[in-house]
Amino acid sequence: MNDSITIRKDVFQELVAKEVAKALVGQSRTAYPNLIFNNVRFTADDLRELNDKYPISAKANLNTYAGATYSRHQHVTKEFNDREVMADVGPHSDAINIEIRHLTLAVLGESRIKSLRESDYNDAVSIYIEFKELFLRLYEKRLDDLFGGNFNDN
Repeated sequence: MNDSITIRKDVFQELVAKEVAKALVGQSRTAYPNLIFNNVRFTADDLRELNDKYPISAKANLNTYAGATYSRHQHVTKEFNDREVMADVGPHSDAINIEIRHLTLAVLGESRIKSLRESDYNDAVSIYIEFKELFLRLYEKRLDDLFGGNFNDN
């Protein structure tokens, strides 16, 4: 017996779009919830872009620490095979990513990504982006306060 149903074209297209989106995104998010921040995660490039605006960049790039925050304690040393390296840098981008993720989860009342409901995923990503943007604004303000218009690297 052949059963058939009648459905409007726009309703059908909406159903198909939802199912395709679930198949492409929903499944990976459900199976691997730790991936929900992958497209927006805090990276070394986020810091590198800001650090490059200030005189710390050339020194920080000695050992690819342009992905670390500036610390007033950082200094160049020759502790590694007589090669200049940067020591005592601030937190690296991976550590900042972890802290932003923890703050995001705390806002949602969770301590583990796996504990989030699927319905919270979009909110979690939005909150993460807000914290990330706030951090970058505050960090840039700090660099500007420290270095202002003085870009001499002495």
